[in-house]
Parts: sequence; structure tokens; C-alpha cells
Amino acid sequence: MLKTLGAMPHLKRLNISRNKIVRLASDILKGSQDFTELQEIDVSFNWIENERNLWFLTQTKTINVVIITGNPVANRSTKTGSGSNYESLEQELQKNLSAVVINDVGLVDDQGFYIKRKPGQR
Repeated sequence: MLKTLGAMPHLKRLNISRNKIVRLASDILKGSQDFTELQEIDVSFNWIENERNLWFLTQTKTINVVIITGNPVANRSTKTGSGSNYESLEQELQKNLSAVVINDVGLVDDQGFYIKRKPGQR
């Protein structure tokens, strides 16, 4: 399915959140040919455990925003305690594409549900 979506010529935003996705099959995706106009991808609240499972995004040419909120990769710190599990991915995306990784942990409760903000609350 992901290969088919990647071949869509004018796909700019892709929301595949809450689908129990473990990884994006980067072995079948080619950054130079797939998702050629993709600007934003929302993979929030899936089961992605490490940044390698999203690494093909660094090979795309147009990605601006990657939303990873609610994934194991977004919830745990590294074993060394310095930085985050997705720090290398974030650095690579910023360096090559000026993209940003969004991990809005302040809006997620322990069960992985969004916490609604009260009006006027930041």
C-alpha cells in the first residue's frame, strides 16, 4: 500500500496515524522516486520503535513536517540518556531539508490519547 501511495504524483500531505504501523518499508521505497512532492507526513500513534524505521524520509526532496507523537520512538530517551531516540533523524531532516519533527508529548496522556486543551491554554 505504501508503495502505491508513494507513486501518487501530487501527494503533499499523508496522514497514516493510528494504524499500528511498525515501520515504513524503506526497502521498497526510493526517496528519489517515491513521495516526490510530499511535504507533511503524520505517523503519530503507531508502533514505530526507532528512527531507522523512518529513515527513508531523509531521502525525500520536499518533506517539511514529520509528526511522530505517540510512537515508542517519541516516548523513550536513548540508553545513554542524552538526547532522544529520533535525534539523528531530526538532525538529518533539518540539515538536508529544513524539516521539523513534531513530538507533542505534552498533549498525550499515559494511554496515548490526546489531552484536550482548554480554550486559551497553550
